[in-house]
Amino acid sequence: MIFNNVELHNVDAVGEGEFGTVMYRVPEETRQQLNARARDVVVPYTTGVEIRFVMNSDKAVVKLYVVGTDPYAYLPLQLYYGGVASGWVWFDPMNLNVGLNEIVINKPKGIEKLIEKSNAEGHAFDCSVIRLLLPSTKMQFVGVEGDVRPPKDNEKPQKKVLFYGSSITHGSLSCLTSNTFVNILGAEMNAEVFNKGFPGSCHVSHAMSDYVASRSDCDYAVCEVATNVYKTIPDAELVERIEYLIKTYKNANPDKPLVIIDNLIVSTRTEPSRKLVRQAIRNAGCDGVLYINGKKLLTTNKYVMADFTHPTPMGQFTIAMNLLKILRSKGLA
Repeated sequence: MIFNNVELHNVDAVGEGEFGTVMYRVPEETRQQLNARARDVVVPYTTGVEIRFVMNSDKAVVKLYVVGTDPYAYLPLQLYYGGVASGWVWFDPMNLNVGLNEIVINKPKGIEKLIEKSNAEGHAFDCSVIRLLLPSTKMQFVGVEGDVRPPKDNEKPQKKVLFYGSSITHGSLSCLTSNTFVNILGAEMNAEVFNKGFPGSCHVSHAMSDYVASRSDCDYAVCEVATNVYKTIPDAELVERIEYLIKTYKNANPDKPLVIIDNLIVSTRTEPSRKLVRQAIRNAGCDGVLYINGKKLLTTNKYVMADFTHPTPMGQFTIAMNLLKILRSKGLA
């Protein structure tokens, strides 16, 4: 959404906070219908959120307020000039702290070389687009000082893909925003990606299914549907919710594919959930549904953390590359 001369990417609504503007990743009507954790904690997370703008001046200052986080938390920022990562040059600081943060971003020197690099690598973003990738935390947007404007449509990728899922989609323990399988896929496919990962609260509710179906601006949706909700609700209800998601999406988007991933946890305890997902797909009886067994994406526990659930950064990369291969085989990447 466009807000105060910048684009708040992956944000669907804003609200007034104590220190600035709260950024919500779903519309307010949807948020109010979600489970308590999703509604009050997770929707305001800055998962997949970017502050985007084009600089007309030599410097801009982005102001962000981090709310109620452990003062020793690792909250790294990443800056991209279009599709080209800045690294440590031209912005400061690179790590957020609790409270007000003022991030100074300078227009890059030698922009011609960056443009040449971007064009040679085939990035879909224009190099003039400043992309500040936020870590996932509770954060409020205070504003941007400087002469800036939102990016234009022709300065951004034309392909758009929506992702919905659990903490694994959200990117828990990925260390950097760019390490999530969603962001890796976006970079590899030259696509705009919208990350609606809901750690511990992806319950495939009717409200979220309605929201996913409403995103007609996206080319297709990728939904990880059983990682959180299996054993949280009765099996029959899980099947019904997934069936509702499929039917609702396909009714609203009959010509668009829907990708369903069952479960991204590498464990025998997840096997029954995969059967329930396949049952829901059969019940829905809709064409254009691409089912992917999560074991085809995260293939080994070697890339799983000590909690036996969350992928390491290498695990996220493995998911991305295996999913990319499947999507390419179906003409979706």
